[in-house]
Amino acid sequence: MLETAEGERLSRRFPREQVVEAIRAALSDARERVLTAAEDPPQAPALADAAARRLEASGRPVLRRVINATGVVLHTNLGRAPLPRAAAEAMARAADGYSN
Repeated sequence: MLETAEGERLSRRFPREQVVEAIRAALSDARERVLTAAEDPPQAPALADAAARRLEASGRPVLRRVINATGVVLHTNLGRAPLPRAAAEAMARAADGYSN
């Protein structure tokens, strides 16, 4: 897979180790589908697309904004409480350069 045009394209966009891991996962998923659903094995472009989707998804941030409509100020399923603006600005100033 790494030596196909699709594999080489992925290797140019992402680190090789990540590409290998994503291709292995895509192959494993495809094997499982073939064995359980009697599907035809996918061709290299389809496997490369599945690997690319995995790689792109792995690079997305996992933290997202949510709306707390629970009526509870802090809720364990919603992560941390919002920071005061002054604290967020101080963090941004510290993160913008060297700091102790």
